[in-house]
Amino acid sequence: MDLNPSNIICKDQKIHKIVLCDFEHSKNAGDNICSDKYNQPLQLGFTSPELLFLHQVVSSSASQSSYSPSSYSSTTSSTYYTSKSHPETLLVKQSIDIFSLGCIFYFLNKTHLLYNSQKELEQLNLTKVCEDIEDEQVSILVKCMVAENGSKRPNITQILENPYLKN
Repeated sequence: MDLNPSNIICKDQKIHKIVLCDFEHSKNAGDNICSDKYNQPLQLGFTSPELLFLHQVVSSSASQSSYSPSSYSSTTSSTYYTSKSHPETLLVKQSIDIFSLGCIFYFLNKTHLLYNSQKELEQLNLTKVCEDIEDEQVSILVKCMVAENGSKRPNITQILENPYLKN
């Protein structure tokens, strides 16, 4: 839940041996994160809309102001549920990391972030994302990985089967 370029180490460039580091905020798929206990720092440009929404709920609760989710994150509303003891709970899914991985692919191809603020994420135009990347296979892969709805994002097996990564 904290994938970004600073948490990826390339151990051997000849065989593309990659190692992930910084598991301080890691969670298991199926875990629940309660908004009143959520304090993970966000890495704008790589954080999924689900986590940004949960973070906004926490910030809004702290300042006692109201918040409504963006149109971009509202399509993932099935990820959240309400209980009596916790107003907002996020079910951890692999799709959260898939979104971040898509942002990393975008960054590696464009050398700038997919988005720089929550407002930019809310206004994200996936068609433009595809046009921005010259390699068509990468463009299609990134577009799927950063889909608004987490359930429409590919799983890691589907990503590894992509022709771009097979070559």
